[in-house]
Amino acid sequence: MGIIFTILINLRFPDNKTSLVALGDGCAEGMTSYDMVGLSFNDYLNDYLEKQHKLKNFNNEFTIQNMEIEELLDMLQDNELSCKTKLPIQQIIDQADILTIAIGIDEFTNLSLKNKLNEEAIIKYLNNYETFIQKVRSFYNKTIIIIGIYPTNNIKSDIVYQINKGLEKIAVNYKCQFLDIMALSLKKEYYLNEDSYYLNYLGHKEIYNNIKKTLKI
Repeated sequence: MGIIFTILINLRFPDNKTSLVALGDGCAEGMTSYDMVGLSFNDYLNDYLEKQHKLKNFNNEFTIQNMEIEELLDMLQDNELSCKTKLPIQQIIDQADILTIAIGIDEFTNLSLKNKLNEEAIIKYLNNYETFIQKVRSFYNKTIIIIGIYPTNNIKSDIVYQINKGLEKIAVNYKCQFLDIMALSLKKEYYLNEDSYYLNYLGHKEIYNNIKKTLKI
């Protein structure tokens, strides 16, 4: 009788709270032009869910400045432990209701500064990205939002377009949502100055607003 009562309670009052997990580089982390962490689009989404009393938990332990997709893939394959909670990355992902991934802006900016941003580097990045998503999808079937990269003073628009088209194809093939932020990133008010390549809080708010529209929340 007690078990039946518990089932009825759970049916009547379902757990509608959301676990949010963020993965990625300095863009996902919220790095600023002052070389310090500020509020990212993930933080704005976290705050929104919390104010709506819909947040179960938020984990951004695997958002790390200058992390490359190959490093993130290695972490997944090795099931690396997070720094704070000491939970394995696969467990953190598996418990998520929403998974956001923004990685590539640091990698391609660094490559461009070394004059190594070429076709081979782009193909390697996209192959590693697809392998990463494929492995995640082998155990995780909920919402994944892939956030594209954007042009900076070092990464030209035509290269960004090519990379984002590759990311969009991956998103379609593995039933993920792709968010193209190329257009919004062209607005000067979203940067501290002309030399910045990280977006400011206004840019992150706009990405957050686009995520809300994508999720219809």
